[in-house]
Order: sequence, then C-alpha cells, then structure tokens
Amino acid sequence: MKARKINPENKWDYVIVGGGSAGCVLANRLSADPAVRVLLLEAGGWDRHPLIRIPAGIAKLPARYDWRYVGAPDASRGGMVDSWVAGKVLGGGSSINMMFWVRGEPSDFDGWRDQGCVGWGYQDVLPYFERAETFADEPSLHRGRSGPIGVKRVSIKLEVIEDFLDAAKAAGHVPNPDYNGERQQGVSMAQVSQRRGFRSSAARGYLAPARRRSNLTIRTSALATRIRIEGQRAVGVEYRHEGRRVFACADAEVILSAGALVSPKLLMLSGVGPADHLRDHNIEVCVDAPAVGTNLQEHAYGMMMYGTTAGTLAEELKPLRALKHAVDFAIRGRGALTVAGGAAVVFSQIAGALPTEVEIILMPIGMSFKAEADGDGTRHDIHDVKVRPHGLMVYPSFVHPVGRGTVRLASSDPSATPAIGHELVSGHDMTALIAACRQAREIFHTPVMKARAVTEQLPSDDVQTDEQWAAYLRTHAFHAYHPTGTCRMGSDGSSVVDPQLRVRGLQGLRVVDASIFPTITSGNTNAPVIMVAERAADLILQDSTTQ
Repeated sequence: MKARKINPENKWDYVIVGGGSAGCVLANRLSADPAVRVLLLEAGGWDRHPLIRIPAGIAKLPARYDWRYVGAPDASRGGMVDSWVAGKVLGGGSSINMMFWVRGEPSDFDGWRDQGCVGWGYQDVLPYFERAETFADEPSLHRGRSGPIGVKRVSIKLEVIEDFLDAAKAAGHVPNPDYNGERQQGVSMAQVSQRRGFRSSAARGYLAPARRRSNLTIRTSALATRIRIEGQRAVGVEYRHEGRRVFACADAEVILSAGALVSPKLLMLSGVGPADHLRDHNIEVCVDAPAVGTNLQEHAYGMMMYGTTAGTLAEELKPLRALKHAVDFAIRGRGALTVAGGAAVVFSQIAGALPTEVEIILMPIGMSFKAEADGDGTRHDIHDVKVRPHGLMVYPSFVHPVGRGTVRLASSDPSATPAIGHELVSGHDMTALIAACRQAREIFHTPVMKARAVTEQLPSDDVQTDEQWAAYLRTHAFHAYHPTGTCRMGSDGSSVVDPQLRVRGLQGLRVVDASIFPTITSGNTNAPVIMVAERAADLILQDSTTQ
C-alpha cells in the first residue's frame, strides 16, 4: 500500500465541515480529481459498528452515534422537551435513520424554482437523483442503475403488510409500483437505502470508495469551532482535534455540511447571522444576516397502534424463526434483519391543495419505547424499543407544515448545544395532522382489517372529536428527524444562500445540506439531501473552472 501524502502546511483546496450525507457526497465528487486537495471534518466517529450496517440494528444502536440535541419546551405540546436526532458518525443521518428512500413530489422542486431558486426545478434535479442511486428492482422510468446508494423495495413477505396494501386499496388509494418514479401518490411497498441487505449509507456508498485517495483526508472527532473570515472571504476553518486547536486553510472554498441544526450555528459563531443576537454573545459581526437560523421546518408524525391476528414481524423474531432469518440475511441479504422501520407507505391528499399532502407509513410490528419504562409513554425513541406481539403501527404525517422554528446560539462556546425552538403541532399543522390520522384510520375500518379482528389500541376508538384528537397528539406526535430550512436558498436578498448555495455577503463559503431547503419536501429527506450535494458538487466544480 502506498504511504499517504502528508499535508505539512494544512492547506487544502476545499474544507468540508460535516461528514453526514451531504459531506460524504462532496468528499467523493470533489476529490475525484487527484490534483484537488480535500479535507473532510467530522465531529463524530467512524461508522464501523455492526448495528449501523445491519438494518434491524437500529433498535439497539448505541447512544454515542446520536447527538440528541435537546430543544426548548414545545408550547404546542404542553411544554414537552424533545431530543433532536442527528448522526454523530460518518454518514450522519444516513447511518442512523430508518433508510426510507423518498425523493419527494416533483412539484416540491418546481416550487423551489418558482420561489426564485433557478436551476432547482424537478427536471433540473432529476438527473442528480438518478446519479445517486442504483435501483435494484425492475427497471422504472427515471431510476438510476449505477449510483453509489443502493435502493430497493422492502421484500419481506408478511400477512400484515399484504393486509395493509389491500386495505389501503379498499379505502380508495391507488396502487403505485414506484413512488419515486412518474408519480408519488398511491399505496406502495416502501423503498429503502440498502445494498445486498445492508444499510447503504452515504458513508458506505460515497466515502468508503474514496477514502484511500491520497488527496482526501478524513478527520473524525474534529469539532469545527468557527469559519475564519478575512475581509469578505472565508479562508479556512478552526477546529478542535485530539486536544489541539487546528486551523485548516481553504484555498478555494469552505463548505458547510453540518446539517440544519449545526450549519446555522457555525455561521453565527463565525459572525454571520442576526447582528443583535451575535452581539448578545460578544461575537463580532461580519455579515448581518437575519435569516440565518430561521425557517426551521420539521414533519410531525402521529403514532397509532393496532392489534391484529395477522402474522407480523414480531412473530418472525421468535428464537427459531429468528435463527432462520439470521441465516437468510447472511446468505442472501434478505429476511427480518433487513427491516428497520416502514414496510409500506401511502402518499395522498387531504383537500387537494397539493399533489401530496399526507404520508402514512406502516410499521409491521408493535413496539413499546424505553420512555414508557421510565414512566413517560409519550416519547418516541426508535433506538431503544421492546417488541409487542401481534401488533402493528402506522405513522401518519402532514408533509407540508406551515409552522416555523429557529436555531439560535445558546452560548458562544462551540461545544454548546444550539438553542432550538419549534412548535410541532400548532394551529393549521395540528388540524392537518388530525386529518392525516383520520385518513389512516379509514384504512383500518375496511373489511380486510375487520376479517383480521383488528383493534385500535392507540389512540383507541374513544378518540373521535377534533378536541380528543388534539389532546392525544399533544402527547403522542413526534419529530420525524427531518429538520430543514435554516439557511434558506433563494434569489431574494434576505435568503442565506443564493441558488449556487453561496453564502450571501461572502466569498469562498457555501452551505450544502438540508438547511438550504426553501420548503421541506413531501416525505423523508435523506434522498433530497444527497441530490442537493450531487448538484452542489457540479456547481462547485463549474465555478472552479471559471476562476
């Protein structure tokens, strides 16, 4: 093996802050040219733990892989305090999420374009979705066949899944063979980011093939403390590593890919943000940018639980069957160990204002969460669960929330958790979530479900009125782990980044992650984040050839 070249001057062309989904994409694409020097800084660690690789391992994933940022009390849910999940590991969210692969409704991206984000309409971004994936199932229009991320339909056969598909059809939802294809609406088997049964994270798909390049350095346990700005240009990144303070010089660009909760925090620590807020923390103002840290969006999911006589995933996890599934996974990459979460999904409308307004995810198993053992049954923590026999769950969501929150500095200490303020189910969002839950309930009132003696355990048939639903959801709605929007992209002067993702008011600095979304997409957000990074890599490389 060739010895890695050392960079004695600590000078790079590109310094990428954050080794999550976007950062992994950028590290691969920008380092493809051996003449370009790239440094990737990740505050977490490597993704080598087997529970990261095995999809079902998500239920027992060690807490050290999740930042678990604590938010402010949520007034819309009686002051509940949430943990905001964020991957503390290479691959970021793609290493700890439930692997749902959802591009979003095409009109989401046409909406971005119409809001002034030139070059971000659906036809503009479609090639980047295609570039990112290898779709393992039968060919479908506009699906990638040779990308870094493996994508496949959930393939396990369970009675509970077949019942859900049939019941959704009986409730009026049209079968859709590919919700990432020509249209999103309808009932479908879920698609997940997996390859040969293993999690296909951005760290595995993008970073692993590139990590031995001599021009790419990956530095883990490296906490970025601020971007150094000289005049109106970002010149590098200051960070802490192995007890030392280090400066990495970026000759071309600094790229923030730390996610929707940390990218705005780092901008503010560096003097880019609301001037009064920065002065309150004794930070010198470089650019007065009031929009930094605003526009925080998140999907709220309701939690509904049912009992059934149909076969569920719980029965497949009993000792003898579990052994069979372990062998099936080891030999064929199939079986129960490939199921991390959702197995089927419905995308639908409520009032028809937008093509997709509701997402309903089927979990083919019933679960109790650790918080229940602690005396608080209202918290949803997928990383520490107990299985309930003969049960299933559905998670309805309204995918276009109107509520907006903020990310602010709690302290000028870079290691401090950002101050996150957000009301999950206030006003219109509560009304819409109730409508989504009622739509999910309709599926379970069909003859298909009655034949299985299905009973609603949560919230129970006693919950009927809007007031009863609201009371229930104030304690059982939960975050989807889809924070977006805090460094909004746009053509207007108040946006944080322009359509090339360059931070306004500065040179040599871009933001590339979910924080640039003007509006949240219709469903799970990892696939759109990877698309954004793929397109950003092209924008960055195009700029490098014209300078």
